[in-house]
Amino acid sequence: MGHDGAVTLDPSLLAFLGVSTLIIVTPGPDTALVVRNTLLSGRRAGVATVLGIVCGITAWVIAAAIGLATVLERSAIAFSAIKVAGGAYLVVIGLLTLRQRQPSTAVGAGVSLLTARRAWTLGWLSASLNPKLGMFFLTLLPQFVGPGTDESARLLALAGAFGVLGLTWLLIVVEAVARTRTAVGRPRVGRVVRSVMGTVLIGLGVRVIFVRD
Repeated sequence: MGHDGAVTLDPSLLAFLGVSTLIIVTPGPDTALVVRNTLLSGRRAGVATVLGIVCGITAWVIAAAIGLATVLERSAIAFSAIKVAGGAYLVVIGLLTLRQRQPSTAVGAGVSLLTARRAWTLGWLSASLNPKLGMFFLTLLPQFVGPGTDESARLLALAGAFGVLGLTWLLIVVEAVARTRTAVGRPRVGRVVRSVMGTVLIGLGVRVIFVRD
């Protein structure tokens, strides 16, 4: 708050929120997994997947806070190992999606193919096996911590804001996708959707493994 009592906005916080929003809404592995699980197993599975992703993000925040993420920054081998594991995981999920033979009535009748626990686990693995999240919290967040501030508290606050933005966006995705499930319940549409989602996940997995950013 300014000297005249007016509320002043923190420019660095606004910049961070803008960068975070751009990163979050850009489609990636986590978003693709949320869409896939929601389409095939419903809103409950989608929400569980989102919560798993948020828990995975929290794990990276803790890792960055205690210095484990620094190992990834300094060790190309460690970074590559987690990167390959994450990419392989996405490829496997994509292949399973392509091979799935879901009954035509499953989606339309609201029958869940994934339990909430399994959906949570899939989301948690997706985020936990993404070393770029560790690099994000380790390298980008400190740029928005100004001099004369409590660095640890500021970093945690920024990480929390990122998590809230991510949670909000992915829940919006879940709700939007859940409203389309009736159409996906039709056999032909369901086959097309599973083919597209499986191919997208495989493509993202291959990109994670082989493309250098």
